[in-house]
Amino acid sequence: MPKKINEVIAYFESLYQNKAVYLWGANGETITKELCDRLYRSYGSSSYNKAYYESKCKEGAGRIGADCSGAMYPMSGFDTTAQGYYNKCTAKGGITSLPKDTPCLVFKGRTASSIRHMGFYLGNGYVIEMKSSKENCIKDKLDGKGWNWYGIPGWIDYSSGGSHDAQAAIAKCVDVSCYQGDIDWNLVRSEGIHSAILKVIRKDLKPDSKFEQNWKGCQNAGIPIDGVYNYSYAVTVPKAQLDAKTVLSVLDGRKCTVWLDLEDPCQQKLGSLLKDIINAYRDIIVSAGYEFGIYTGPSFYNPFIKPYISQIACDKWWLARYYNSYRKMAVSVGPNEQYNPKLMTGISPIHAWQYTSSGQVAGIRGNVDLSVIYQDKKK
Repeated sequence: MPKKINEVIAYFESLYQNKAVYLWGANGETITKELCDRLYRSYGSSSYNKAYYESKCKEGAGRIGADCSGAMYPMSGFDTTAQGYYNKCTAKGGITSLPKDTPCLVFKGRTASSIRHMGFYLGNGYVIEMKSSKENCIKDKLDGKGWNWYGIPGWIDYSSGGSHDAQAAIAKCVDVSCYQGDIDWNLVRSEGIHSAILKVIRKDLKPDSKFEQNWKGCQNAGIPIDGVYNYSYAVTVPKAQLDAKTVLSVLDGRKCTVWLDLEDPCQQKLGSLLKDIINAYRDIIVSAGYEFGIYTGPSFYNPFIKPYISQIACDKWWLARYYNSYRKMAVSVGPNEQYNPKLMTGISPIHAWQYTSSGQVAGIRGNVDLSVIYQDKKK
């Protein structure tokens, strides 16, 4: 039975978010001593010797292990090589003819008959792959990374949205904190929520009391985590740097976008210092290998950020504008694109539009913020 494209995307995002470990011969399995012993008996060689499997067992115990083609097994239902996966694709060709808005398989190899490596293209410019025993699972840009071929597999059902662009136009995201209490993430997923953004730390720099619970809940329900947000009270560069380091400490290596939430009145009179605060925060996040973005709204962006935009290093924006009056539930986003905050700020493209703070979603008590994700729009 082919897997729905949304399910496949969520699976690969989960591999990345959960720091899956490259393990030669593994097929997306939980790493245990028994598994590593079995793989050594089956695939042991001078390169993948007993010491290799013992070290990978120690590194990844309890996490998911897979090699590049083995990562496909839980979705495809069969085990073969990267070459075998390419051969089985129903449509394939050179990477220059890849439909950029369509999630699919991508491959490396000098010729189409000498495929040696593969990954999964998300349809938004990025690939998730089990890269190597040293680098494990990574998420990186498609362009310029040596991908030569693409393939559309028969084990993916594209009827739920073969074009990732079409998916993204209606993809909904919730952002939550301890204020939402205990969340039933399986119910949230059943409501058509495609991703979540989680509050990571409080004003006192302690972790949000529901952060770990929400992270695990999203993972277990198969909801991709689009990032974490840090509501900023920083009015000095050292404070911004401390905040960024604290966020990284809480994440503890779990890779995602870190959103700097800029809206507090304490930052309205900072003038050009605000750009220094933003850049200092960003530098720490990016240097640690994380994506950085800014959350704000037109009423804060236009007077306090826009005057210094040419000196701010940020190309990922999440903007808020509640177009049906404050705290009113948006009935439909599509027909109301004229209210998109990019029209009020001049920022284009934007990654996401938070269109209400009073959404109602099964599995979450009370109001919740809702956003539309435009992650692959090229507008």
